[in-house]
Amino acid sequence: MSLNDVEPKLHRYNHEIDELQLALNQFQRQLNECLEQGRREFEADFYAQATVINDELSQLSQNLSEQLLVDIKDATQHRLTLLRRYLYES
Repeated sequence: MSLNDVEPKLHRYNHEIDELQLALNQFQRQLNECLEQGRREFEADFYAQATVINDELSQLSQNLSEQLLVDIKDATQHRLTLLRRYLYES
């Protein structure tokens, strides 16, 4: 095999390598775009869910605070009733 025989093959292989490199670069760009899109979608979904959970926790906290105030009021009224009964019976 002479140098004249090898040179065209080498040129063709280099050309194929260049094409494969371009295809690989394009694939990497597409993969990065997909990953970025997935990250954005995940992030948006995560923040939406976090907002819903935060709102639910705030509502629960408010409900518990209101219920605690009602319970304290009821307990105080009950103690006052017992105290009045004790005072009237004495």
